[in-house]
Amino acid sequence: MAEATTDIRITNQMLVIGPSTYPLRGITEITDLDVIPKVNWFKAGAWLALWIFVIIVTAAWPPPFPFVGWIGLIALAGLVVWIYNQPETAQLSVATAGTNRVSVVSEDKRAIRRLAENLIEALDNPQAEYAVTIPVVNNFGDTIVQNGANNIGKLIK
Repeated sequence: MAEATTDIRITNQMLVIGPSTYPLRGITEITDLDVIPKVNWFKAGAWLALWIFVIIVTAAWPPPFPFVGWIGLIALAGLVVWIYNQPETAQLSVATAGTNRVSVVSEDKRAIRRLAENLIEALDNPQAEYAVTIPVVNNFGDTIVQNGANNIGKLIK
């Protein structure tokens, strides 16, 4: 599967993230932070306890029931290891004077840090231009939903 990327440009006092464009003069906040995957260890422990219980109960049954319990336990252990090894990501969040907010989330922390630095430089230097393509996990922006032919839509966050 091809890795998802987003083109980000700073040019002519405009910030362009994918198909969305934001004026630099309207930017009120730039936040650069690390995102640690949230793991619900209580739920994982509950599933593990359930499978151990299934193994104990099915151990006295005739084959193949004990085998199914062990396969389930191995699959559950693999899932826990996979969840635990999810990479940390970096997020650049940009808020504007209006209600717009856009976030770019990527595993490439250095690229997000450079993008934040270049964005801050562009705020101070109107002639600054910058373009980069970043591999992204997610690109969150404002979504407009139009209902009807003449409706202006509503903003969904």
